[in-house]
Amino acid sequence: PEMLAENQERVANGYSQAHGPEQWKTFREAWEVNIGHNACIELFNRSYDD
Repeated sequence: PEMLAENQERVANGYSQAHGPEQWKTFREAWEVNIGHNACIELFNRSYDD
């Protein structure tokens, strides 16, 4: 779990740098309620493909 938290923080930092805090907030809310956990990851990965 510790590693997961660290990972999530790294993802958070990368995501908010790429997309700004507002979008990260939305991403994180979706993550936290676990609506399509995989969809979040997919969205995140896709955001770096551009």
